[in-house]
Amino acid sequence: MRIFVSRGFTLIELMIVIVITAILLSLAVPAMGDWVRRSGVNTVADSLQNGLRLAQQEAIRQNVPINFVLAPNSAAITPASTGSNWTSWVIVNPATNTVVQRDDLTQSVNGATLSSSAPTVNQLQFQGFGQVRDSSGAALVGPGAVLEIKNTVVNMRRCVYVTPGAAIKMCDPTQSSTDPRGCSTAVAALCS
Repeated sequence: MRIFVSRGFTLIELMIVIVITAILLSLAVPAMGDWVRRSGVNTVADSLQNGLRLAQQEAIRQNVPINFVLAPNSAAITPASTGSNWTSWVIVNPATNTVVQRDDLTQSVNGATLSSSAPTVNQLQFQGFGQVRDSSGAALVGPGAVLEIKNTVVNMRRCVYVTPGAAIKMCDPTQSSTDPRGCSTAVAALCS
């Protein structure tokens, strides 16, 4: 008498596994798209915050004014007038017009838009002692310079701001002002 040992899967078992996998993938793909959009907002906010900090550090290190510029493209060293044209940031020594560093934000955006508080903040200048000035050379007042990054598809927002004392911070305006992640009331009012 011969005993037959089954080797492998039947066609029905294989089809059941494929159907279950397809159902799981159909549930995961929309969530993955939202995750990518949310990571784009966080990436742009982190890049802006890091660029501002680097500009401040360079100003202190070189003891000269250093400009942080929101530019229309990665080759420009002059600011773009509005947030809809901001696709990169550039750190420039205005005395020599040399670029210290730049970052192209177009690779990270994933549907996120960048805007600023009124009046439009398209350039900040850090002084040798770390103080910050706006594009006209005046000291910052109120809550300071506020940049908003948002993606309306996933309803996510982040604010990166520079206080008049030159502290560089990031916050979530959807959180309460008592939450450590939340924005102060003044910043949240500008970041909307």
